[in-house]
Amino acid sequence: MGVMQKDLEPFNSGGKKIQLVSADYYNSKYKNFRHLEHGHAVDIFNAPDNSDDTIGNYPLGFFITRFVATAADQSAVWQALKELLQAHAVVHKAMGPAAFAIPSMGSYLVEMIIAVLEGLAEVDDKTLIRFSETGLDNRYTVGDIKKYYGSLFSKWLVQHPTEFLDRMLVGFSSNGLNWYAKKLRSENPALKVVLMGHTHHAESDADPEGEYINDGCWCIPSALGHGDSTPSYVEIIGDSATLFPWK
Repeated sequence: MGVMQKDLEPFNSGGKKIQLVSADYYNSKYKNFRHLEHGHAVDIFNAPDNSDDTIGNYPLGFFITRFVATAADQSAVWQALKELLQAHAVVHKAMGPAAFAIPSMGSYLVEMIIAVLEGLAEVDDKTLIRFSETGLDNRYTVGDIKKYYGSLFSKWLVQHPTEFLDRMLVGFSSNGLNWYAKKLRSENPALKVVLMGHTHHAESDADPEGEYINDGCWCIPSALGHGDSTPSYVEIIGDSATLFPWK
């Protein structure tokens, strides 16, 4: 989801360069009946973050993925994170407007997430983080993640108060991007098809005005268990789209 045109320059097919078709380019071309987007840009954990309070401009999800990959039981890490965020969502709903009056809550949540993942991945605050970039490699520790991303949830809560929980749980529910598809179609009633991925859960939600389709997993999922068991793909013809299992 982070591939840029410059990343494709070294490759060619029969002497021809590979052209990256971005979501912005595609959606501009088909704006009156089709929208195609990966979906990570509305996910708190995976949205691009160019602010100064990050490590190398990486989203928090980059480090969470590293925790998962480091742990002996990867499924346990994913399940623990899911349960932690769902519990936070329950508390957030119960607090109502009062949740906005506690700016430190976001920082506390990040610290709690990292602390839980540290235990499952058998690392600690002093563990050095490896990067492919020499300027970042071994310069930061796991403890730095808590410091640099402590304001993440508070910022999203201020910027998207009515969508905060939806954006927090994108990757942790089977219909994590359904709300976003509905928002896109409400902003542009001409849209007939909204197609996304990111959640690893295939979904087809159609009504007389149009449809939202998520292509789920393209490859056979790993043992993490947070994706569909059967890979799937989408066939688009004109202003209609159909979800198929890949056999």
